Amino acid sequence: MVLGACMPASNDDVTTRQNSSVYSDFVTNPFPVSPSRKVTASNKDIARDFMDLSFSLESGRNLPVFTRFEGPISVRLTGKVPQSLPSVLNRLIHRLQDEANLEIYYTSADQANVNVHAVSSQIRDCLHEEFAQGLGPLNDLYRLPNSVFNDDNIHTILTDFDTMVLRATYAPELRSGMIRAEVAARLPTILRRINPAGEGVAYRALPPTSRAWIKETQTALSPATPAGDRMGAATRVLHLAQAAKYNDHRLGFSYFAMGRIVQRANRDEALRMFKAADKMFRQSTQTNLYAAHTAVQLASYQIAYGKGQEALVTLAPYLDAAYEEENAALLSTLIFLRAGALELTGRASEARIVRLDSLNWARYGFGSEKHLKTKLREIQA
Repeated sequence: MVLGACMPASNDDVTTRQNSSVYSDFVTNPFPVSPSRKVTASNKDIARDFMDLSFSLESGRNLPVFTRFEGPISVRLTGKVPQSLPSVLNRLIHRLQDEANLEIYYTSADQANVNVHAVSSQIRDCLHEEFAQGLGPLNDLYRLPNSVFNDDNIHTILTDFDTMVLRATYAPELRSGMIRAEVAARLPTILRRINPAGEGVAYRALPPTSRAWIKETQTALSPATPAGDRMGAATRVLHLAQAAKYNDHRLGFSYFAMGRIVQRANRDEALRMFKAADKMFRQSTQTNLYAAHTAVQLASYQIAYGKGQEALVTLAPYLDAAYEEENAALLSTLIFLRAGALELTGRASEARIVRLDSLNWARYGFGSEKHLKTKLREIQA
């Protein structure tokens, strides 16, 4: 598995299943194991997304046949393995066993279906996405609001939708080598069996995401793109989303991206963009994590302008969202901002306690003292 899906896609449209490079060098996962949640999407929506995830690549190239592993799936851990990595990977494998119903296991043999190789960069957040894509779904779709199979990198762990897709991928009715029509014919029966609640949910029929929007989004978000070019690309992203009438999280993400890019040059315009993004993300419970990221930006402005009570109101709904999605970096940022807001409202002693709590999550979320200190200085500024 290549790590490209955790970054804006390149022109390379080949996805492999050779190895996944992951690393975690700090504390054990502090989140308790939570029960799986019910998928709330329509089975018709899931079927459409399943086909696009399984029969297309990020480049838009179509695949001729369905692919997955046949039989039990072996997993091997190699490299200079930090102490916390086995527990992180073990937690993921247990979820795949329990929620996706996969026959998957560790092996100490010299060869395995999936090889996870520890490297020296902090890229733990890519583990779930890359591991899952190595098992079957090869594509990323920006139209998915509640999935790691989305290049906006909002989700860092498998969602209920993702484990449902993997469970369908390994249904006994399917096998590698099937053509698109064969899989499509069997999928409704599979989903009716594994997700009966999805039969009564209305079909959303979200429009596909244009290649132009994807290309401009990747240009705008790529660190390799010069600042002036990023601004131009972000402007085109927003115009394309508006013209295509993406009245969903994609339009919200277009506003959010524009806000981040214009922030240094025009703070007032950035704030307007974040407010517009927040309005879009509040339309659905499936976009709570998007709204949490936007709340970070809005609360930062409110604290900078001395509006502590407003910041507390902005932050309050999203602490649980970050916790439930096991996003320690986001959770610690929200808590740290809450501490700043408490100070502004005259609650200094409470703020100190809250700030200490934020450090506990930040140590896991940012992975090293160097990254942690850099992030704290950024937030404080």
